[in-house]
Amino acid sequence: MRIALITCWLLIGLSSQAQNLKIKSNYQDKGARNLSFKTSNIKGSLSATNAKLKVRLKNLSKRDVIINAANCSLVDKAGRGTQLCDGNLTLESGNSVTLLFENCSVQNYNEGLFGLKNFYSTKSQFKEDSFFLKNKEFVLNISGERILFYTD
Repeated sequence: MRIALITCWLLIGLSSQAQNLKIKSNYQDKGARNLSFKTSNIKGSLSATNAKLKVRLKNLSKRDVIINAANCSLVDKAGRGTQLCDGNLTLESGNSVTLLFENCSVQNYNEGLFGLKNFYSTKSQFKEDSFFLKNKEFVLNISGERILFYTD
């Protein structure tokens, strides 16, 4: 019984990790789960799944950064984009925040990020759908700041 329970937890853990996307800052780099970035006004890190984009930000500027659905988007090289939302907030100078972005422009309940679905019942379905993401360029726009990255 104990072995069956451990096996069940292991399978659940593996299936939940299967939908993480590897990202990188340069086309030639090897992908990783987290990517650090720095612009003139913000610095932080990001990680991605098919449904959510987790972004840790620190405001480096002397002005407040206003973050809302109107000024946050994820756009690929072809110009196809997704409006992102996590609520409205003002990030004051020197402060940090962790944001969990989702697709705001959802046409149906199962439309996620990166052209993928929100939910996959199997790891193989996720791999099939995410195959086209290899070395694809994306730009994350947050309050006028552009963060360029590639999926792996």
